[in-house]
Amino acid sequence: MTEETVVDTPSGPVAYREEGEGPPVLFVHGSPGGSDQGLLMGRFLAEAGNRVVAPSRPGYLATPLREDNGSAGATAECLAGLMGSLGAETFGVVCWSGGGPSSYHLAAAHPDRVRALVACAAVSGTYTFATGVASIESSLMSSGLGGFVLHTMAEHAPKSLIASTVKEEGKLSRTEAKELTEHIWDHEDKRDFVLALSATLSGRRAGGQFRLGSKVRVVVAHVDVDRRQLDFRLVGSRGAGSIKDRRGAPAKPGAPSHRPRGKPAHSVPAPPTAPPVPHNRNRPGKQRRRRR
Repeated sequence: MTEETVVDTPSGPVAYREEGEGPPVLFVHGSPGGSDQGLLMGRFLAEAGNRVVAPSRPGYLATPLREDNGSAGATAECLAGLMGSLGAETFGVVCWSGGGPSSYHLAAAHPDRVRALVACAAVSGTYTFATGVASIESSLMSSGLGGFVLHTMAEHAPKSLIASTVKEEGKLSRTEAKELTEHIWDHEDKRDFVLALSATLSGRRAGGQFRLGSKVRVVVAHVDVDRRQLDFRLVGSRGAGSIKDRRGAPAKPGAPSHRPRGKPAHSVPAPPTAPPVPHNRNRPGKQRRRRR
């Protein structure tokens, strides 16, 4: 993977990596993450003939976090400045997870420059932080100790790490998670991707864009396919959609369920139990003696 490069923009220094040639595509990483994560996830776009630019948002890797660049709107201007500094006047945007809010602001503030926006499981509502034991565990995983643990697991117990990643990043039943883990393990390219992705999720603290109780404004995109135009506008903060944290903390009352209708929380049937063996006092081979 290419090394990070830091470029000066009107909004301050921004670190990035890039790969490929062709139409520029900005890939905005999640939380936690960095330019290595964005480039890893966007590599398929480079292979398809695009120039993928993967920045590190403020607070991640070599992009400094300051008082004036920590909000989603300010980060959007950092991203716009980065693409301008690289000579990309128009570009597509792909965002994942925590990269959503700044990408929405970027598209809304620069509709003449953003040609398309694709959000992959991106934050678009109130983010609920983990509490209690889950909060402690989350803090440990974002520390250097968390990076060491995942690195050790990737080296000595890679299949367990894949299974853990599948469990934490989805809402599959036990049977479905097991089947997906086996599928990933049996395909070298998918196995390497998940193991490489796990290395970008630990040992890094959030860049400060999500604060307890904060709300993110939601973008609505109107697409004119014939004219290849996108019209973005921001709407009010969405209070109903409370997103669960990675450890499965319950959503706020009134939040929509992410589970398909008709599917129970645990679809794995309980293993059948054998019927009880009747107690037979006169079992064969052991005749009861009569008392005389």
